[in-house]
Amino acid sequence: MTVKTIEDKIVCSLSRAIFDDEMVFTRLMLAASEFLWGILLLWPGELFSRPTYKVMSHVMPEEAWALVFLATGMLQLSIVIQNDFHGKFAQYFAGWNFVLWWFIVVGMFLSVSPPPAAISGEAVLAIASFWIWLRPYKLRAIILKGRQDAAKL
Repeated sequence: MTVKTIEDKIVCSLSRAIFDDEMVFTRLMLAASEFLWGILLLWPGELFSRPTYKVMSHVMPEEAWALVFLATGMLQLSIVIQNDFHGKFAQYFAGWNFVLWWFIVVGMFLSVSPPPAAISGEAVLAIASFWIWLRPYKLRAIILKGRQDAAKL
């Protein structure tokens, strides 16, 4: 097997995973993380007394953030249960989810220096939420280009 063949297989496998999948597992992981964030924010004690959450504490109290995360987790799960990944609500929700996770990660990075390695999981969730938001637009662009190329033939 040549290097070219291995590279082709890797590219094909990654392309199939990224574009030919509804990313249900990714959405379920986001929902699970959102539920867990909501539960932990309701846990007795002062989570926001830690410097990592300084930016978040300036926006809303812990209980309000908990409700945001619990509601977001329920909506994320409802999209998966309804199998509605490309509807208008799912698209708007993906935008909201992307903004939420990126705010959390950037806020944590800005709150402490050096940033704690423990937020690497949240950073990956932010990247995943960005892809779920961007993916339908990228797919539409690819399909449109394919149709335009086919029309030229």
